[in-house]
Amino acid sequence: MILVLKVIAWFLVNGLTLMIAARLAALGVAQSRSMTVVLWTFWWIFVDTTIVLVLGMAGLLNVLAIMVATVWVALVSGAWSRANWRFMLGFFRCSVEALRTLAVCHPLYSAVWALMAIIIVARAMLFVWVFPPHVYDVLTYHLPKVADWIQDGALTVNDTSVSRSFWPGGFELMQVWFSLFWHHDVVIEAAGIPYYILAVGGVYCLARCLNIRRIYAAWSAMIYAATPVVIMNVVSCKNDLPLGALLVMATVLLASMFMEKPGARAMAFTLIAVVGHGAGVKAMMVFVFPVIAIAFIAGVWRRRKDVFSRYGRFEFAAWCTVVVLSVLQAGYWYIRNWVYFDNPVFPVPFQLFGHAMPGMGGIQQGEFSVDSMLATLRA
Repeated sequence: MILVLKVIAWFLVNGLTLMIAARLAALGVAQSRSMTVVLWTFWWIFVDTTIVLVLGMAGLLNVLAIMVATVWVALVSGAWSRANWRFMLGFFRCSVEALRTLAVCHPLYSAVWALMAIIIVARAMLFVWVFPPHVYDVLTYHLPKVADWIQDGALTVNDTSVSRSFWPGGFELMQVWFSLFWHHDVVIEAAGIPYYILAVGGVYCLARCLNIRRIYAAWSAMIYAATPVVIMNVVSCKNDLPLGALLVMATVLLASMFMEKPGARAMAFTLIAVVGHGAGVKAMMVFVFPVIAIAFIAGVWRRRKDVFSRYGRFEFAAWCTVVVLSVLQAGYWYIRNWVYFDNPVFPVPFQLFGHAMPGMGGIQQGEFSVDSMLATLRA
């Protein structure tokens, strides 16, 4: 009976966070259905991981605190408002009509895509329900963090001989979301599925941003969805697919800004959230940040009239909150490492302006210095 109540509570909380995410997705004015799906999925991920991060930092990582925090955020954000209900119901009606039209106009393609989707979903369910996590990296330094946080009720830093345990743990926050309510890892592999939806939808949106016809954009997305390296990582509990999905998402947002798509302001602030969450998922986002930052500045300057036009009161408050939480999602892990190890990117040895910060080095960790970076650019 208690387990049943926990399952019901988890679904109710997810319903609320989906409504909060819809409130943020609706700020992207006049977006296409496909872009709305991608934005909605991302904001759901962002809201869930932010709740876990904030409560974990406060030492309140438990079911009751998550429920109270989610209800409070839903009330403050206006997730229950009539406008949000109209947005969600209108989107679902349009989506059903679009699927019906697709089935009538392209019955063969629809049947093939439906069959591919059934196979992909069946495989994912099989791995989630039948096979436990088994990848070496997952068992040595990804999931042990999740277990520690759930048992301690906080984002604790426990002693471990595995130096890679101190890498950013943004994806592990999502894994906590999928296991905290029942204190079990029975569906923890499913934490990668939202990122998979984000990646596949992002490929479709990117093709559409480049003015590729819908039918070819759909085939591109389905081929990407069935790529072995992608589909194998969906339920692997590794953070490679989440990072890849966020990089695809960043590319889509930048392309939307440069291709004069509507909602430039929403795209700009969503990109800040994507990069912030991505830097918290894996340090690779930090490595590519300079390129994204240059493109972002160019895109904002190109669309400056849209980005800097008058803000509504709720919109201004929402985007300011998003920026603060994005910095928190990215910065927490590196500030923590700086405090504990005097090196924000521990276990990578880091040298900056003659100051050496300790690290473990190694084949995967490598090392970083400005001199080596300049040498690489010269080469």
